[in-house]
Amino acid sequence: MQRPKSYRQRTGIDLKRLFKRSAKPVFVLGVGAQKSGTTWLHRVLQSQAYSDFGCMKEYHVWDAKFSDLCKNFVAPPTKARESKQALRRSMQTEDGAYGAYFRSLITETTNMTGDITPSYSILGASEFKVIRSAIEDAGFEVKVIFLMRDPVDRLWSSSRMKRRNQERLGIKIDETQLIREFEEFAKSPEQIKRTRYDKTITALEHVFDGSELHYELYENLFNHQSLGKIAGFLDRDIVDVDFRKRVNASAPLDLPSEFKAMLHEHYAEVYDFCGKRFPLTKSLWKVA
Repeated sequence: MQRPKSYRQRTGIDLKRLFKRSAKPVFVLGVGAQKSGTTWLHRVLQSQAYSDFGCMKEYHVWDAKFSDLCKNFVAPPTKARESKQALRRSMQTEDGAYGAYFRSLITETTNMTGDITPSYSILGASEFKVIRSAIEDAGFEVKVIFLMRDPVDRLWSSSRMKRRNQERLGIKIDETQLIREFEEFAKSPEQIKRTRYDKTITALEHVFDGSELHYELYENLFNHQSLGKIAGFLDRDIVDVDFRKRVNASAPLDLPSEFKAMLHEHYAEVYDFCGKRFPLTKSLWKVA
């Protein structure tokens, strides 16, 4: 049996030599949005030979620390030092633990790590300043990625994911009930915060400059062109990607048109902002 080719054989890149030229390892801070392709992107980046994103995709450190809407992510005290909950708690409560953990993942041939937690999108500029300092103090170059999806489609997908998670616990919710409860879900404080891309972008741009920020649209994510832009942003080749496989996708179910029109109006500020900043959304994010 022929042995699989090494990363160097496939790409022509010697990782050790590449990283000797790099001043700092890269830390990818993924800040959302929920149901916008973050799990797929994490798997792609984690699969690269030069990456180690650690034991979790979503560490839920800064959202739990700074937002009352995310207090459910506060890790309880635990005696199991090696558990993920123990790691999360130390990051949430001990100064320097967050950066120290990710720094421990960096080796001679591992030069990229990160934390992709969609609910970081609800944070403000003052919180992002703290996050930036924690990452840079650990010796990293910070690269922020924010993925966005049509707001109503994102909310509908999130609502269906919630139903799927409840069904795993034995709680049955039929389609009629799901649709009936959707308006309340879509207008809840947490979901409004997760969907106000305009506020997230404004907060990020108060803290990070253009070379440290990358925006991408879910509807246009799964192709070589968009992934090439991400690779260029990270200054890393990204290889062996399966664009056909979606991760964590909810079962399809059409949303009645009256809900879509009503919520499109409710989130008009987001649509207007993104239409000006990202003109492609005018054609990709349509009411009908």
